[in-house]
Amino acid sequence: MMRKRLQWAKKYKDWGAELWKRVVFSDESHFEVHGHRFQYIRRSIGEPIRKAHIQQATKHPPKMMFCRFFSASGPGRLVPTEDEFG
Repeated sequence: MMRKRLQWAKKYKDWGAELWKRVVFSDESHFEVHGHRFQYIRRSIGEPIRKAHIQQATKHPPKMMFCRFFSASGPGRLVPTEDEFG
């Protein structure tokens, strides 16, 4: 991958600002959505419940994919894509 990036950089190293103004880059990433949590209480039998006994966990958090575009004029909005992972 490093070799491909170097080749790309060498190919476009002489481009001027006017050419780069016509280029739009994009990137995408997924994020885990922690909206659904489960609570577990771990304590000895008969012991009163305290905050220290309560553990919150998300067993399989859903993931959503987002895409963002950016150019010479600045970054664009973060846009959710149709793909959702679970």
